[in-house]
Amino acid sequence: MGAVTGKVTGKVNMGFLARVSVKSKLALVIGCPLVMVLLLGGLELKRLSDIAVEGELAKGVVELSRALDEVAHHHAVERGLSAGYLGSGGSKGLSALNTQREKADKAENGLRRLVAEHKSLIDDIGIDLSPLNRLL
Repeated sequence: MGAVTGKVTGKVNMGFLARVSVKSKLALVIGCPLVMVLLLGGLELKRLSDIAVEGELAKGVVELSRALDEVAHHHAVERGLSAGYLGSGGSKGLSALNTQREKADKAENGLRRLVAEHKSLIDDIGIDLSPLNRLL
């Protein structure tokens, strides 16, 4: 192997930086971290925005699920009261049945209102409401 020749001076070649003004160096030292902070901040804002959108989506789905559950519950109670009324030969339970029918109608109207309010959410999720619309 050949011997390494050359003079060691201990100086670092700073060709590019030596030619740049102090003002430009300062802008570079401040600008690079600032750009990174802005970039990372923007990415974090986007992530938080996505989380907020997902939260609103989940909230709407929960509201619709509760409304559907309420409709199913009130119709099941109405069905039971109807069976009792018919089983008694029409002599017992008419007022309770009529009260329950009002509750079932109220629950159904609440579901219709929510479906109208959350139309864009339903479209975004891709829920097919045609079977539900046939029932309502």
